[in-house]
Amino acid sequence: MGCLEPHHRPSSAHREIGSTNRALLPWLLSQRHKHNKACCPLEGVRPSPQQTEYRNKCEFLVGVGVDGEDNTVGCRLSKYKSGTCAVAAPFDTVHIPGATKQVVRAFQEFIRSTPYSAYDPETYSGHWKQLTVRTSRRGQAMAIAYFHPQNLSPEELAGLKTSLAQYFMEGPGKASGVTCLYFVEEGQRKTPSQEGLPLEHVAGDRCIREDVLGLTFRISPHAFFQVNTAAAEVLYTLIQDWAQLDAGSTVLDVCCGTGTIGLALARVSPTAPAGRTPNTAPVVPLPICCATPPCTSPSFTAPGHPGWV
Repeated sequence: MGCLEPHHRPSSAHREIGSTNRALLPWLLSQRHKHNKACCPLEGVRPSPQQTEYRNKCEFLVGVGVDGEDNTVGCRLSKYKSGTCAVAAPFDTVHIPGATKQVVRAFQEFIRSTPYSAYDPETYSGHWKQLTVRTSRRGQAMAIAYFHPQNLSPEELAGLKTSLAQYFMEGPGKASGVTCLYFVEEGQRKTPSQEGLPLEHVAGDRCIREDVLGLTFRISPHAFFQVNTAAAEVLYTLIQDWAQLDAGSTVLDVCCGTGTIGLALARVSPTAPAGRTPNTAPVVPLPICCATPPCTSPSFTAPGHPGWV
């Protein structure tokens, strides 16, 4: 019994595709032969125009710092199963924006002024757990504080939220630039995902806005958005070039998140049929993974897109 030459042996990806559509197998094997075992030609990496301070969403844990200081906000150095829960401050990192670091500093100062300690994943004691910061090139910043309520009363929790809001909206934390503030009561986590946790809006706007290729997107706390906006524009422009859309094209944006790819493609059609604004193509968003409450669906301002608001 013969066997395939090495460059004809199907990889796991080819086997998966072949099991779904066996008619594609001859084409896949031919492509692997042409492209050095790959199913398509591979081009070089397209660099992002912004390679430092680019990350527009950052998640920080709260714990005991490497210096022993409680309620340190930053990055955990290892898993607690490995023997340490120490947290290192993020202020010397190059990928985190200065605006985000300002929010971290302000939040750290606030929680250190409270009587509540950092949550300990070994003993399940303590309160402060995490800070998520989302920023935009418009200078807006969203802060989401995660807090284990333990046995605190509703009145104590309400007082804490009021103090947090006053600190960032009117007090010393105002200089950090937070425009959108949320509070999450998170007990012992039962699943890895945090998207099912109830978010309580405590101050400021409910969303932040970001601009991508002439479109403005409203981003809610759990909405998916590329973490490097400038790199996303490079990617979407490349997709536009390769897609070669015209007025008769229909874009299916599967798992569209905030809809950035589909709407970016919809703007490049050179002509348009009667009744449709020029330079647009029809988009069918399929939000299998989408923004979550309080902004129950992503929204955006797209010049020339009637009906998309």
